[in-house]
Amino acid sequence: MLAESWSNNLLKELIYQFGHDTSFIEDVFACHLPDITHKKFTLAESFAIADRLGVSLQQIIDSKVDWKVVKSRLLSPHSAVPDNYLADGGTYMSSIRSIISFISFKYGHEAAQAILQELQISQAALLNDDLKLNIRFVNHLFKLLIDKFALSKEDIDLMTVMVHRYSMRNSVTAMAKICKNDGDILNLMVQNANKYEQNFNYWLEKENNDTIIYSRSRFELHGSTNEKMSHPLIWFKLSTVKNMTTLMGRNPMRLLNYEVGEEKGIQTFKFRVGNTNTLSCIRLNSLH
Repeated sequence: MLAESWSNNLLKELIYQFGHDTSFIEDVFACHLPDITHKKFTLAESFAIADRLGVSLQQIIDSKVDWKVVKSRLLSPHSAVPDNYLADGGTYMSSIRSIISFISFKYGHEAAQAILQELQISQAALLNDDLKLNIRFVNHLFKLLIDKFALSKEDIDLMTVMVHRYSMRNSVTAMAKICKNDGDILNLMVQNANKYEQNFNYWLEKENNDTIIYSRSRFELHGSTNEKMSHPLIWFKLSTVKNMTTLMGRNPMRLLNYEVGEEKGIQTFKFRVGNTNTLSCIRLNSLH
């Protein structure tokens, strides 16, 4: 395998696993971030990279690194976050880390660090994959992003694609291979929803050529620890559904309409996706 190939794959993996910590990634590769993608590492440099991570070069080349073990060796465990973000937690820290990485790439490292400071989240906590945070935290995160960067729906769409490109990459590959149409994709998403987030229960109903996605919050809405999803966060949720096919190099699914409600202190959603008996067409333009 060419050096450029494994090094680029490793770079993508480090960005996903370690977020926007540019200095750490540059320390691993022993060169500046912009130089990594086109540098031809010598055999000695390649072994040194593996040694700094505490794995074998073959594990890196084969993409068989146990990142949980790597992080436990390199990072001191830390889970300190404000208490009101922990109760009824259902959003995986890996998703939060991917959002912060998106902000770092689009607006710069200092902007991402400022967001973390306002959220009172340390870099060590951001890398703790065992943490799950609640809707109150994610609402606060999206409010900061809207207030500071005036994110549009189109920005959130792009962020959705970038976030899930890494966190769901293996699942998306499997979907592309076995799903015959968009309805199959939605069914597989719902079956595996708790692997991506644990805030809601989901189920599907078919109606003619459309598929309706129903979801209900697993946690009651109460002011002390949990609350309704904000409008930007709702759009992120909708964008995740419609852009799953985008991750496969196809056009987005056709979201016809949606309803947000509340039943006995539980937040509810209803999405209608059209023409789910057909497979989305190959995109004519690529996302960057």
